[in-house]
Amino acid sequence: MLGIVVLVGTSVLLDLRLLGRGILRDQRISQVASRAIPVMWISFGVMFITGTLMFMSEATRCYDSMSFRAKIALLLAVGINAMVFQLGPYRKIAGWENAVTPASARTAAWVSMVLWVCIVIAGRGIAYW
Repeated sequence: MLGIVVLVGTSVLLDLRLLGRGILRDQRISQVASRAIPVMWISFGVMFITGTLMFMSEATRCYDSMSFRAKIALLLAVGINAMVFQLGPYRKIAGWENAVTPASARTAAWVSMVLWVCIVIAGRGIAYW
């Protein structure tokens, strides 16, 4: 549970900063990203390990769950979104550091936040559906 809270919380902080909102809006985007991304990777690693162990304990039940399948699909989507952001707008962060955040970065932030909300909902649904 702690892994998802740290990962989603850190992701939302970065996404809100990309949108010019949140408590970190006065800090440079590169500074926020350089602190947030390593924390996100560590918490993702923890979640991957614990999630794999949880899946192994109830593989048949999870496999039959539509919520589980939705969660895995959404995790793939959020991973693709992060990769597109890292390989696209993030590479040119120095150019827009003090200017308006480009539309592609803002779109990636919105997509990220929506996907994480859906992932959390699907994850909770595994126990019920």
